[in-house]
Amino acid sequence: MLKALIINRSKPGCEQSDAARFHKMVKALKKGGIIASYHPLETKNTLLDLLDSEQPEIVYCANYFVTDDDGSLINAQALLDERGICRVGSTVEALELVLSKSALKQQWVKDHVTTPRFFVLNKIDGQVRGLETALQAADYPYILKPDLEGNSRGLDSSSVVFDDLNLMKKAHALLEQYEKVMVEKFLGNAADFHEYTVGLIGSGKHLIVMPAEIRLKVKKQVRLVTTADKEQHKTQAVPIRDIVLSRKLSGFATQAFSSAGVSDYARLDMIMAQGTLYAIEINGLPMIPDKWFEACAQGVQMTEDQYLNAIFLSCILRKQAEGKNIQVPVEMRRMLPPQVLTSLGFG
Repeated sequence: MLKALIINRSKPGCEQSDAARFHKMVKALKKGGIIASYHPLETKNTLLDLLDSEQPEIVYCANYFVTDDDGSLINAQALLDERGICRVGSTVEALELVLSKSALKQQWVKDHVTTPRFFVLNKIDGQVRGLETALQAADYPYILKPDLEGNSRGLDSSSVVFDDLNLMKKAHALLEQYEKVMVEKFLGNAADFHEYTVGLIGSGKHLIVMPAEIRLKVKKQVRLVTTADKEQHKTQAVPIRDIVLSRKLSGFATQAFSSAGVSDYARLDMIMAQGTLYAIEINGLPMIPDKWFEACAQGVQMTEDQYLNAIFLSCILRKQAEGKNIQVPVEMRRMLPPQVLTSLGFG
């Protein structure tokens, strides 16, 4: 059996829920012939000590960063790559790209992937830069988001603005807390608005693309999903059953994923408004196991245990193609549906 490490640096107050979630992953991987263990981490040195003591064949790291002795942030994914570890997930370059909403959108514009109009704000020497451009465009309504935050962090009912005064007010408030802010054309008031999340498993041409619709369980004056909505279970992800719609969403999502260069697993947020599909953002390290990713996987008839093993299989096959001597466990071949194995390029 393959030996794997699952490592995570929990946010304060999330230690127990994270441990429970990753122990589910440990149990799922065991069914696929991988002996995994979960380890909470804090620092670069604890990570290096763990790698030396455990000597894993494959590692899943749920974080971008760990801390150094001086408290500075160290890229955990790059640290694993420097050690030559077989690591689940995208390249460091792709992860850094999708971490910045504005940088990703600039790449999408370059590659002709449709995304809402946007402006970037930052504060230099106490002066807000970029705000004048957004004010002159006056393409209201706008939604303002922290550039480097995921999972809807930094969003609330005041994030959507309809005039100059509220744009300036919200921009200054966010820039007190965040280094960079993105102003984006808000399309949530379109009559035909639909929001989707699309799970990805695979690399290169061997991809499984899995769309689901995000629905709000409560009525809102302004259609916006916040972190509170997710934590209070006010949202629901529903697999797409309409074959024609699923193909349309999957085709567009594949272009967005390809432009970003992500691999093994990721999740794209996208919308439909005024008859057009728009890419919004990609989570390069989406939470797994997770109800949203599970809903995506249900659309292609995969269980939670199966999609978790499929993600690890994608990593193994990618590393094999790079010349790494790592074998696919027999148990994994038996538990995954034939169409999944074929789609990921096995056999």
